Amino acid sequence: MRAAPLVERDRLSGRSLVSGSAVQMGGRAAAIVLQAASVALLTRLLGQARFGDFSAGLATVGIVAAVAEFGLTAMAVVRMGRGEAARSVVRSCALASLVTGLVGLAIAVPTSFALFDASKRLALWVLLPGTAVELGGIGLVAYWQHRLAFARNALASAAGQAVGCALVAVVLLDGRRLGESAQFLAVGGAMLAASATVVALLVPRGPDRLAGAPRSPAARDVRSLLLAALPLGLAGSLSLMHMRADQVILAALGYRRSLASYAIAYQVLQGVVVAVGSVGAVGFSFMAASSSGDRARHARRSAALLCDLGVVASAGVALLAPVAVYLLGGSSYDGALHVSRLLAPVVVLSVGNTMAGRVLIVEGRARSLVYVASGALLVNVALCLLLIPRYGIGGAAVATVSSEALGAALVVAIAERAVPTSQPVAILVVAAVGSTAAALTSASSSGGVPVSLGLWAATLVGCLLLSREAWSRRDPLRAGAPCALEEPDAR
Repeated sequence: MRAAPLVERDRLSGRSLVSGSAVQMGGRAAAIVLQAASVALLTRLLGQARFGDFSAGLATVGIVAAVAEFGLTAMAVVRMGRGEAARSVVRSCALASLVTGLVGLAIAVPTSFALFDASKRLALWVLLPGTAVELGGIGLVAYWQHRLAFARNALASAAGQAVGCALVAVVLLDGRRLGESAQFLAVGGAMLAASATVVALLVPRGPDRLAGAPRSPAARDVRSLLLAALPLGLAGSLSLMHMRADQVILAALGYRRSLASYAIAYQVLQGVVVAVGSVGAVGFSFMAASSSGDRARHARRSAALLCDLGVVASAGVALLAPVAVYLLGGSSYDGALHVSRLLAPVVVLSVGNTMAGRVLIVEGRARSLVYVASGALLVNVALCLLLIPRYGIGGAAVATVSSEALGAALVVAIAERAVPTSQPVAILVVAAVGSTAAALTSASSSGGVPVSLGLWAATLVGCLLLSREAWSRRDPLRAGAPCALEEPDAR
């Protein structure tokens, strides 16, 4: 069933892109700060050893969530952008997530018994109910994203994190006397309440109620959505497995206390990547609601903005690591400082290729992402098995950065070939090389921090100068070549 598009063309301007990105990132940043507060409370509630076990469960449930999400959010945005009735798409999305959630559960069960001891398995199981509830609302997230109502998604996410943080604080008041099982169950209950809050706030009410006939989606609608999302779902699942594989391998190899320090560093990294990367959802929504002739312009502008923000965020991860690590874990996680600086380039590498992946999704070429994600995962696992026994958590960080760089380069190259001039290649190269050099300098010794600060400043200046070209008609890498980014003729 088709419905009239909900997004007017005059809302897809460059100014709207920037303002929407600011709202999206601001709201996401607030949620990340609250999530960080929850992690800080958890480290003090559980202690280093138990937090290491909890982190293993958290990493595994993240993989389950990636499998269950299956790219349904992005595909729902695309379908609503093409005019399909919102009610039908959201309901089909909810049922499809039930199917994929069962698949994710089938992966979690053997994984937990094969790799983890009883403590890590318990951490995994208590986190699953909250994950299931939040997955049930992914269609609603897609609906508000399609409406360009980014504040609604941001508010719901922040409110959910606030509820979770408050409940963990309540547990901390008297929870240290509890046994491990009771502590894990209490934390799992807090996460369930947080997820329920998010979904409740996303339900449309009043004039925003879902449009379309009040009918249950047919099995063919769910099947069609799953088949359309299949390449994207596989790519997303493999990508998250790639990002979490290092922690799973550290847990399997018995690096219990080192894993706790690595998990602290990863929480810092993940929070920053999610906050900055959320800008990509704005650009993606603009592309999905635009004509084919306008998509390259939106993709290039969003990618340039992401690179600029990524450089700043990468510098923040490395230079503010001592403060972030202390706030999250206290003085017991010294190893997290070095790892945070080694992982800092992942911010730029991850957010820099976000729009390249979105271009392939909108253009119906998500299958390419499956091949890239598979290769990056295999490289990461191989490097982790090679480097962790020799270098510990530092080897895991190097493996993650190396495989992320490979995947980012391949995705950008494929997207640029598919849609010429959709990627600001010069900015991406400057941001990636400059940030990596600066991060390695800062991680080498304490005396390298001032030098790294200068490298990041030079990198940011270069990216900002190149970004001016990304928002104009001229491509600095293809002087004289026709550019697909020109504004529509005013005539």
